[in-house]
Parts: sequence; C-alpha cells; structure tokens
Amino acid sequence: MDVQEEKKLEKKLNYKRLLIPFLIGLGTSAYFMYQAYHPELIDKLLNAKLHWILIGALFIIIRDLGYMYRIKIISKDKLSWYKSFEIIMLWEFGTAMMPAFIGGTGLAVVFLYREGFSAGKSSAFVLLTAVIDQFFYVWAVPTVVLLAGYSHVFPTMAEVFEHYGGRSPFPFPLSTLLLLSYLINIFYCVSLSYTMFINPYLIPRWIDRIFRTRMLKRFHEPVMREINNFTLAFYELKGYNPTFWIKLVGVTMIVWIGRFFLVNCLIEAIGIVLVPEGSVTTHAQIYGRLLVMWVIMHLSPTPGGAGVAEAIFPTFLGKYIINGMSATIALLWRLISYYPYLIIGSLILPRWIQKTRKRVPIE
Repeated sequence: MDVQEEKKLEKKLNYKRLLIPFLIGLGTSAYFMYQAYHPELIDKLLNAKLHWILIGALFIIIRDLGYMYRIKIISKDKLSWYKSFEIIMLWEFGTAMMPAFIGGTGLAVVFLYREGFSAGKSSAFVLLTAVIDQFFYVWAVPTVVLLAGYSHVFPTMAEVFEHYGGRSPFPFPLSTLLLLSYLINIFYCVSLSYTMFINPYLIPRWIDRIFRTRMLKRFHEPVMREINNFTLAFYELKGYNPTFWIKLVGVTMIVWIGRFFLVNCLIEAIGIVLVPEGSVTTHAQIYGRLLVMWVIMHLSPTPGGAGVAEAIFPTFLGKYIINGMSATIALLWRLISYYPYLIIGSLILPRWIQKTRKRVPIE
C-alpha cells in the first residue's frame, strides 16, 4: 500500500467521523426514550435481571471469538490469535464507521493485505466470509419461519407505520419487499458459489476484457496479477478437506447466533411479553424479526445503521417488550454490540497502522 492509499484509509477512519454514529444513534435513542418515558420505567430498569444482561454480553464475546477463529481457519492458521483479534476489531470498526449499505468488506481486504496476504488472496478470503454469511441467512430465514410462523416473523406495513402515527402508503405487505430481498440473496449466493467453486476463471475473463480497453490498458498487468492470485486462492479452497468446511459452517452458525441472541437476553432481563405458544416460540419470533431488521439496517446510508437501528427496533420488537421499554432495550443493545467497536477500533488503529506500515508478505 503506497502513501496515498494509506492516507485514504486514515481519512475513511478519521476520528472526527466517530462523532457521527454516536450523535445519530444516541440522539435517536434519547428521542424515543423521552417519548415513552414514565416514572415506572426507572423501577423496571433497576429491577432488570443482571444475569440475563451478562449472558447477552457473553454471546457477543462468543461471536467475536467465532469471527477470530473463522479468519484463522480461512488463513490456514497463518494469523495468530492476536492478529486475528486486531483484524476483527478493525473490521467491525470499519463496518461501524462506513454507511451500512457499503459495509466494511472493502476495508477488510486492506487489513488482510497489510498483514501480508496478496490483494487477490485477501479479496478471496473476504468474499468467502461474505458468501458463508449469506448462506447462513438463506438457511436461517425459512428455518425461523417454520419454527415461529410466517405471520409472526414479518410485521405488516400497517404495524410499521401505525407505530409512528400514520398508515401504510404501500398497497402490498412488508413481507413482499423482504421476500424480494431474500430472493436477491439466494441469487447472490448461487452466482458467487458458481464463480468461486465451479468456474473460477469467469471473473478473470471479464476483468481481462475490461482492462484491455485503451483507457485501462496500462493497469492490465498489475490487475491481472492480483486476479490470478484471487483465482489461485479459490482453487486452493476447492482442495480443502471436509473438516475445513464443517468448521467454517459451524463457526459461522455460532457467530450468527451470538450476533442476535443478545437482544433476546436483554428482553428477558427487563421483561418479555409471552405469546400463547410459549417462550421458545417467542424467542424464535424475536430472532426472525431481527433477521428482517438486519436487511433493513443494511439499506441505511448512516454509519453502521446508526439511528435507523434504534428507530425501527420498537416497531419490530415492541410487541414482545413491556410498554415503554423498547427504546431503552434498543439503546442497551447498541451500547453492548455497536459502540464498543468504535472505541476499541479507534484505540487499535494508530498502533496497527504504524506496525503494518512496512508490509511483510506471508507467502
């Protein structure tokens, strides 16, 4: 990475930008908490079950350990536990700092490259994590719908807009939009899986044609060198034994369970409103709605979905929470699962940039 690219990285992760997600997210939470406030809420919060909050925090730790172990698996243990910790914390930091619809995957490629992997292999590793995550999502949605019931997982448009005092302006249910998003995810998974494991030369052929044009010809050689590394990385992945894939899928499932079950624990801590089917079904419904929320949050233009996550939380999960506590639980959720990465990442970044300034190739 040259000096100019390094400056771009530092500009994207500028500390002044840290204030933006803090102000948006905390401001949104404060507004909804003010709207719902009544004196009894303080008593309910003080009587929260601390052990459920600690269990929720434990899920976040398990999630991060899972991410670290996953990057070690993919790198064939070429990354130490500490380096894996740094990369995951910086990855989460980048995701929290970038607009949600962009995410932190582009920065993750840079982080792996600076740790010594080729640009092609770094891209292949990050793309593989994205595909595995999407496969989990494609599997999880129908599984949760079967467990919890279709009507409980997808809130209606009227339910969404009536929460804010209005009626739905759309003639179709929210589930139609989310079904479309789900089908796009399936197409994304199938397309990338075909490119990665069946026809890895498909992408190089397209890029080769693009970079043979007169305007881009001078970049052809270095770009194709990295694309060839990208292709070779996928050929290596195809040759990995079944144990590698079992570990990868298993760890991804643990990561995604940890990602969302924090919310279930916080709702249990402050008071869950049970439906007739019982608590297991209720928790499946909550998890299903969180999967739906995840899609909407990733359409947000704000850093890490700040503001949007806090705003839609009461709409999606308010029916499961004691009246008036939705905004408080939303704030606790983000305080545990989002804001710490802004702080940890900002502490790690300066030293890491200095440490990786002189890139040492791993292979």
